[in-house]
Amino acid sequence: MKSKSYKVSPISNANYPDSSTLKYSSTFHAYTIFQMNSQFNFRVAATSSAATGIYYIDWGTPTEKLQDGVTNSLYVAPLSTMIEVCSSLSTATVTVDTLPTLYQYWTSIPIKVYLANAPASQLTVTPTFSVAGFTVTPNSLTFDYGVNTLYFQVNVGSTYTASTTSPTVSFTLGGTDAAAFAAPNKQTVTVSTSYPSIVAATPGLSITKVSASEVKVAVTSTIAGVLYWGLGCQGSHVLNFAGLSSLVSDLVTPSKSIQSLQEQLSEQYLSTETDIDTTKDTDINAFFKRIHSEHCSDYWASSQVITTAGATIDLNWLMAGTSYTFSAYIATRLTNNTAAYPLNTYNFTTDAAAQYYSTSVTFSGSVPSTSSSGIAKVLAKNMGVNPSWLTYVSSSRRMLQSSSGSTTTTTFVYNVLSDSRYPAYTSSGMISNLNTNQAQATSDFSSALALTSTALGTSTAVTTGTAPSWSTAPAKTANTDTSATFTAASSQAGTIYVSCTDNDLTGRITYAWQVTNGLDATTEKVPSANVASVATTSETLTVSGLSAGTSYACYFTACNSYPVTPSCIEYTSTTPLQSITFKTSGSSSSDSSAVMMGASALLAFILTLLN
Repeated sequence: MKSKSYKVSPISNANYPDSSTLKYSSTFHAYTIFQMNSQFNFRVAATSSAATGIYYIDWGTPTEKLQDGVTNSLYVAPLSTMIEVCSSLSTATVTVDTLPTLYQYWTSIPIKVYLANAPASQLTVTPTFSVAGFTVTPNSLTFDYGVNTLYFQVNVGSTYTASTTSPTVSFTLGGTDAAAFAAPNKQTVTVSTSYPSIVAATPGLSITKVSASEVKVAVTSTIAGVLYWGLGCQGSHVLNFAGLSSLVSDLVTPSKSIQSLQEQLSEQYLSTETDIDTTKDTDINAFFKRIHSEHCSDYWASSQVITTAGATIDLNWLMAGTSYTFSAYIATRLTNNTAAYPLNTYNFTTDAAAQYYSTSVTFSGSVPSTSSSGIAKVLAKNMGVNPSWLTYVSSSRRMLQSSSGSTTTTTFVYNVLSDSRYPAYTSSGMISNLNTNQAQATSDFSSALALTSTALGTSTAVTTGTAPSWSTAPAKTANTDTSATFTAASSQAGTIYVSCTDNDLTGRITYAWQVTNGLDATTEKVPSANVASVATTSETLTVSGLSAGTSYACYFTACNSYPVTPSCIEYTSTTPLQSITFKTSGSSSSDSSAVMMGASALLAFILTLLN
């Protein structure tokens, strides 16, 4: 999509009023599309009072946030959407997973009940066993509007008596929408008193890369249980089972106070930023670094039932060129010792974003460099991106002499950047859009800037280069109570970065991406600084915001001049990042507290002597 954002809401068609018999929802996308996306999902439900027939949904006036340089809306409301309401005789399916082998005195793993189509109002599903001794939690499942999946568990108690006839479980439907669903088939249940010898299993992990922003994780298990998994950027804490499971709502008795994975991802989607925030970002490079830093400050966790058939988890919200750690436990519920659940982790890096390209536009006459901003807006409009994604590189004039006189032209060059969240939208693809819209771009240059373009849309790869090295290793030159000053020289032009932490990083690794984003090894935001570097020239960095009388470890990296995703001095097992440890001057707050406590104790002692 070419606009920053687009939002539209459904309304009842004036000629076909639905009298509230249709319900609409767009829980994840909230009827909103952001730049670099092309669709939103929504759901429609017909209540039991809805008559069969054809209905129409109209769409209200869109709310559109335009790119800089675009004055008119680019999109209109969708055409009316036709909805056909069918008879409830066309029943929807209720699917219940096959009950696992049950063990007397034990509680089963969660058993999933799934609706391909959620109810418009309410549906209840009640499991009933043919003999006594079975306790179901909860004893009845209530599917409200929009709910597709719920779970129950079964406990086989002491009152269960084995017989020659296997027990069965049947399912009764109730609620407002029961007529629209078909009851699931009865199941035969196996109860065993021969308990399994395997009570814990290590999840097997492997990944398949789908794209630069999506991987699928295949998980295998030798026993059925509940798979708890977590995902964070490289350097995130790998949580123990108690820590990871505390982030995930229970499948059988979900907590409203714990955000589900889909709720977390929806919240992230609806807070999508597509342009520089001048209160936070100095330029587009800073914007993309902040977006990456915020992404890596998040942690994602969820749980699901896993059997010996394994499970596949689709991680489709990743960023290109980013390293992650996936961790997993399998809770078998066959032991109360959660410390016995083995952990497995898998480290992977998504593919890098496509190479950046530069493009140029040539005008008749002499055009001042101050026109670069206006030119970028026209180019961006016809590429379908934000103008800030075009970074001005240079302008040059050329004069050609001929027998009829001289001709002057001016050429402007821009790097075209792309967003690592959406690697399918490449720099070269945006320039291709410009080529498609050359006629419109030429017209826009004339009408908006009174310029005559003679050539545009050339595409030249921006050289990625190689990582620099230290010409002069980082050194501390001074520090005060609240700041420290360092010098360093890089072998290449680019940027030098430093981040300082007072956290205990014992056993932790600090990576270059953390330093460039102002984070420490735990991905916590810490005092940092950066400075543009000239090749082999000593540069000065000053880190502010430190605490007095506090020990710090500062880590350094240097990067080349490639935009957004430069090549940097990276951590290796044999060559960690350059670091400097020191203590700021002055007294820390803990030192002051100790002095006060000591003075109080001395005063109390003197008073005791006087008494």
